[in-house]
This record gives sequence, structure tokens and C-alpha cells, in this order.
Amino acid sequence: AAGGQASYSQVSNYFSSIANASSMTSANRSINEALGMFASPDTPVLIIIHQEGDQKDYDRPTTIQKFLNYLKDQKRFDEQIENLVFNDQGKITEVELKR
Repeated sequence: AAGGQASYSQVSNYFSSIANASSMTSANRSINEALGMFASPDTPVLIIIHQEGDQKDYDRPTTIQKFLNYLKDQKRFDEQIENLVFNDQGKITEVELKR
């Protein structure tokens, strides 16, 4: 999002459009656009696999670049965005997803 931080729904829409892309080319185009919202391609993505109260168990952490490519390969986005952490420039520095 130009001039401001991305909303949860924008990020979610990108994830879905990558997962549901009609071609490799359009998936890759969406990945490149989506990466612009993140502080770096190595921005950590944490996936909550179990939560009890404040205790969260995470899957093996991945990076946003790997996650976006995973969405492209799996052709589905089943998670929900639990939390996004932004830096002062409005770029995302951490993503927390829930299965």
C-alpha cells in the first residue's frame, strides 16, 4: 500500500490471489508485488499450530518469500492472519498466521 501500511485484508487478499493464480506468471507477479509490503524477503512467518490461553505452539518458522512460493505450489491458503508487525516505514517485519 503506497504511503501507508497494508491492511490485514490486503495481505490476506494477496495470499489468496497467489494461491489461486491462474498461471505461474500471474502467481509470480503477485509474489513480487506482495513482497513490496514486507521489510525483506526474509521477514519471518510464524504459523500457530496450537494455542491454549496465551501459550502458542508454532510450526517451523519460515520466511515470507518461502511462504509465498509455498502458496503458489500448494494452490491454497487455509490460514488466517493472526498478527502483523510493522516497522516505522509501514513495512511488515513479522507475520503470525493461524491454521
